[in-house]
Amino acid sequence: MIEIRFGNLSFEKGISLPENGSISVDLSGHAEWGAKGTDIVCAAASVLAHTLVVSVHRSTGLVRDLKDSEGNLSVTIDCPGRNNPARETLRAMIEFFFTGMAELASQ
Repeated sequence: MIEIRFGNLSFEKGISLPENGSISVDLSGHAEWGAKGTDIVCAAASVLAHTLVVSVHRSTGLVRDLKDSEGNLSVTIDCPGRNNPARETLRAMIEFFFTGMAELASQ
């Protein structure tokens, strides 16, 4: 099973970023859909996660820490203040990632 943990995010009324500090996204595990190295569900989850990291980095420059090893990805992203236009960009990218992962899980 693939586990996704979000740190310092609120999901009560949509996705809400914290007022300050950082957020974290951690993925680990295996989908167990196919053999390791050929699992298309793991590949899809990996693509979504890496797209989130690369997109946030290129669009906002807010990626602070990234650890990526076989089967595990952990990223810390600085959270911009309320008046920073990058805040809405980051929120939208996280929502895109969350939607993609939820759709993958449902299928």
